[in-house]
Amino acid sequence: MLLNSHEVDYDRYVCTSIVKALPFPLIILLFALSFVTRAAIGADAQEVGVGTANGTPRESQWEPPSETFFVPPEGYIIGAEDVLNIKVYGEPDLTTVAKVSTDGTITMPLIGKVRAVGLTPHQLKKAIEERLREGYLTNPDVQIFLQQFRERLVHVFGQVGTPGPFRLTHQDTLMEIISRAGGFTPIAKRSKVKIIRKINGRSTTMYVDTTRITDKGRLEEDVLLQSGDVIIVPERFF
Repeated sequence: MLLNSHEVDYDRYVCTSIVKALPFPLIILLFALSFVTRAAIGADAQEVGVGTANGTPRESQWEPPSETFFVPPEGYIIGAEDVLNIKVYGEPDLTTVAKVSTDGTITMPLIGKVRAVGLTPHQLKKAIEERLREGYLTNPDVQIFLQQFRERLVHVFGQVGTPGPFRLTHQDTLMEIISRAGGFTPIAKRSKVKIIRKINGRSTTMYVDTTRITDKGRLEEDVLLQSGDVIIVPERFF
């Protein structure tokens, strides 16, 4: 119902008269309560509406965390228990997260099992692309990421501070692992450190003169270690 100007003036007159009749401290208290109430209502409105006109909660501006992928280190050799994220450009249905099985293979849509153990990610990429060309895609473009590294260990024996197994990170070298093992003991024969490595099921042995690395600065002679390597530091005989 609309009020005419006389009714509005009368209401203002009544309200003014009531206010004037109140004690001054009470007027201050009422004003303060009114201010607090308005602030509380405004805060509730913002909490419920999150700044929207219709009170509908606005979607969070935080994006969900993206999946974590690792670009494989150069020369990385795929092994059992690695988890690979394989993407085929333009073919989302072929995107696969595959754990390398103990038999050395992964399984992909359309092409089935593919040998992975012993290959670099680039070699596996080429193998998958070749299989996809066999009646499925004309020009497949495959990208391979490491989603989870397998547990990669080397074992250190002999004249170091703390012999035992050590977990490899991305690109650990012989001297880095020796350092983590507490360094050489005073009687270590640093000139003939043995590394035993399995290649295609056969054990091979190499010897490293670490004095050339530490004493002469030949850093290029430091050896990049692989999972399963066995390092033996012999005793020096006087």
